Amino acid sequence: MTLNVRALCALFFITLCLTSYAQCPTGNVTGDVTINSNCNITSGANYTITGNLTLNANLTLGAGAKLTVTGTLNNSYVGSATTRTISGGTVDVGTVNTGNNYTLNLSGTTLNVTNGYTGGYHGGLTMTNAVLDIGTSFSEGFQQGTITLNNSDISTGTTFATSGGGTQLSLTNGSSIDAGTSFSFTGGSGRTLTVNNSSINSGTNFTIGEQSGSNITNGSSLVVGGNFLNDNGADMILDNSTITLTSGNFMNDFQATILAQNGSDITLSNGNMNTEDQSSLIIDASDVYINGDMNNDFHAQLTVRNNGTLTVTGDFNNGLQPNGDPADQGYVDVDGGSVSIGGNLNNSAGSSIDIDGGGSFAVAGNVTNGNESTPASITVPDGTFSYGGTMSDPHSGVSASSGDSECADGCCGSGCAALPVSLITFDALQEDDQVLLSWSTATEKDNDYFTLERSTDGRTFQPIAQISGNGTSKVIQHYSFIDYLGFTSSSTSVYYRLSQTDYDGTFEWLRVIDLGQSAQVNRIQAFPNPAWQGDEIQIEGVTADMSWEIYALSGGLMARGSFISGNRINMQHYKPGTYLLKSFSGSASTTAKIIIR
Repeated sequence: MTLNVRALCALFFITLCLTSYAQCPTGNVTGDVTINSNCNITSGANYTITGNLTLNANLTLGAGAKLTVTGTLNNSYVGSATTRTISGGTVDVGTVNTGNNYTLNLSGTTLNVTNGYTGGYHGGLTMTNAVLDIGTSFSEGFQQGTITLNNSDISTGTTFATSGGGTQLSLTNGSSIDAGTSFSFTGGSGRTLTVNNSSINSGTNFTIGEQSGSNITNGSSLVVGGNFLNDNGADMILDNSTITLTSGNFMNDFQATILAQNGSDITLSNGNMNTEDQSSLIIDASDVYINGDMNNDFHAQLTVRNNGTLTVTGDFNNGLQPNGDPADQGYVDVDGGSVSIGGNLNNSAGSSIDIDGGGSFAVAGNVTNGNESTPASITVPDGTFSYGGTMSDPHSGVSASSGDSECADGCCGSGCAALPVSLITFDALQEDDQVLLSWSTATEKDNDYFTLERSTDGRTFQPIAQISGNGTSKVIQHYSFIDYLGFTSSSTSVYYRLSQTDYDGTFEWLRVIDLGQSAQVNRIQAFPNPAWQGDEIQIEGVTADMSWEIYALSGGLMARGSFISGNRINMQHYKPGTYLLKSFSGSASTTAKIIIR
């Protein structure tokens, strides 16, 4: 009987050891493990826990060490805010559940999660020089919690979603979030998304929730494969940064605001933009390109100022709901900026367009200004309004206070007599071995001819056609040319460059397009590097359709340009020091260091 009791007790303790191991593992473990005091795993070690891991203390992995947990990484909640750190090495787990009041700190480590990551109430996640790779979704309810990435990366196989009220999400110093399907930052007021010199990529839709704030700054980028929603009352600042929708529509919703400033860029590759009821979109020294239509809804305010540009290849409706119903009273203010519309303009009843500060508003198609019962206004205190089709203005609501005030001939305002060549579109459409090249201009001044060139490497171009211009024109002009390639471009890149020459020989590069639109950038190199102040450096690995920016190490933008005319940059105005050269092709970019002596 005594032996049986002892045997039973021994069996009990063996089972307990297998199912609840409460110390730092020094080898493989079968069963669950709870770490209650700081744990260090030796460099080069490779341990497996066949079960769950509860982390009640810090875990440090030496160089090259790896810990595999087949179950869940979680915590034992003790009732107060708790932070636990995993540093160094690699940790592979099945799932992560951090629980309430629990902040997971990843420092210099790689955490691979086979399935999903779930965060709890009042919890958080901080990452420094770390990688978090999640096979399925990231989901958190960090009420008043924080997610902070510093030189760190998160990738998900499906969704990245935050939903806790007051959550702060911050990406800095080259960090990134790559959501396999959708990205959403929702949960009510008091929430702020900060992206500083970092990026977020979303495979499908991107949502910034109601009453949320977002600051996208310092060369950051958002790349979206579907629709973009800046929800009701959300407030966005886009500063020296980009938003690119590769396919999908953009909605700036009820009372939401977007300020795009300091050389920012919003591109809709194939979709429409809707600025909803009482919303505000300000384009300040920045560019917005919409390959589709734009609707500016009831009491929505659109402002284009300080040399900012808005290009819409389709129709522009001022005072129209996204579903197509009339709304009236949309407001557009062009102050020293320019708007180019490739289709028609519908300025709905009670709506207004004001063009001042030497700005311009060019419409390729027809203009409808108000209706039979209710007028609308297009006023031109100091600027230019032009159109290429017909004008319907039953209440004579179009007026210009300086220069040409009569719009019956297709243009009114102070700039009608001296408009430069202004390119609206330049497109290429391939069918078999033929490419249809087409472009349009809003205005032309002393334009003798256009030159088309072709290249297969994006650097060396050969002229293929010279097309006569229209001299001086203040209405939309359309041009086209068919290039017979003699081969399909499925396996060979083809670039086209368009330039323009005046009667006096003045020459201007206009645009380069890539028939492939591969949106990838090879590694670039600068020669000489280091270079002497005043040298002209040559950049290898770039093509003429790419653009560049130079930054100081402090993050300040020094200069920007393009490689349309060649791959050289003059460093005459740069003091000795180290700079970052960033090159862009579509939504992709690459960076190289430049040293000036």
